[in-house]
Amino acid sequence: MVSLRTFFGHSTGTLMHAVAPLRGRWNSLDSNRRAQITLGAALVVLALIVAFVLLPALDARKALTARLPQLEAQLSVMRSQSKEVALLGAMPAIAAVPRTAANVALLQAIFGPGTQITATQDGFRVVLPSITYASWWDKTGDAISRHALLLREASITRLDAPAGTSTVAVDMRLGSEASAKVLPATPTAAPAK
Repeated sequence: MVSLRTFFGHSTGTLMHAVAPLRGRWNSLDSNRRAQITLGAALVVLALIVAFVLLPALDARKALTARLPQLEAQLSVMRSQSKEVALLGAMPAIAAVPRTAANVALLQAIFGPGTQITATQDGFRVVLPSITYASWWDKTGDAISRHALLLREASITRLDAPAGTSTVAVDMRLGSEASAKVLPATPTAAPAK
């Protein structure tokens, strides 16, 4: 047990001696005056409780009440998403699309007319004179996934096109060897004339 002397750094008698004048002054006041001081102290304590406990709690309640519709909307969305996830989880797995061996006719059907496709010793050479970059990306991905091909090499040249479009000319080789190159993220600029 810690003694008051250790806690305050001096003896209890010294502390009582320091408080004695205040106690004497309090006892010298008439009962009316003591009641007024007690009431004033109680009002100060009450004001502090209101200022530092009750008002912040009321402000937090107002803020939460204002956010309640937004939180309810989020909860509703989450509930509908959980139902959708449960439905998706209950669906049977989709069978993989069978891959077929590529030939010039099948690739011509994917890339469309105007595309020059020739069979080479190790795959196919595909020349697209003018295609949007996004369309080339989609069609190449389609050919690769349908026919188990790999993009071995591609030369992409940006063509002059209206603002907002990215039209390119592409000369690429598709094959089945494991030495394929990664598709470029953006087309290269056309060489300056």
